[in-house]
Amino acid sequence: MSEVDDGAKAIVRLTPFEAERLLENAEDTYADEEDDGRVAPRYGISVLATVLRGPGDLDAAVARIVAGTTLNGRRMAVLTTTELTNAGFVLVQDANELEPDHHLIGEGDMQKPPRVGDLESLFKRDIRKFPRKK
Repeated sequence: MSEVDDGAKAIVRLTPFEAERLLENAEDTYADEEDDGRVAPRYGISVLATVLRGPGDLDAAVARIVAGTTLNGRRMAVLTTTELTNAGFVLVQDANELEPDHHLIGEGDMQKPPRVGDLESLFKRDIRKFPRKK
């Protein structure tokens, strides 16, 4: 189960969780931002995240993320910013009109691909069934 500290965010990543596919996501993010003319494109892995309202709020925060997304899937990985930052990663907000909870995971200034093998391990610690939307 994911650990929670005050002020942390809940993070949800829908499949895929495999390192190769995470690297593809990071490279696609970089290419998209470069095509859009961003001065410093980022290697980021797409996730959804929201602020935890206090200890014991992880499941409720995950439910808020699921309710607020247009995305759908079979499985999702759940972790917190505490776990993420303890492993040396950063989470940056990357909201858009369609996905206001969208964030990117990377390392440092996000100018190189993140350690996708380590991220895969983090994601696989807490995998849950994604509730089907109607």
